[in-house]
Amino acid sequence: MHGQGVWAELLRQRFATACRRLGLAGERNGLTLARPNPGGAAGTGRAVWPQR
Repeated sequence: MHGQGVWAELLRQRFATACRRLGLAGERNGLTLARPNPGGAAGTGRAVWPQR
């Protein structure tokens, strides 16, 4: 399926504008699992979201 025509161009423009507005335009940094962050020191039992 390929977008063609006036409506496809309008959607493309709106998507590009929204990406720029939200800071999603440009080069992306890849995700890495080299140093996962478990949310606390290992074995401490701390929750990822601290209690208030």
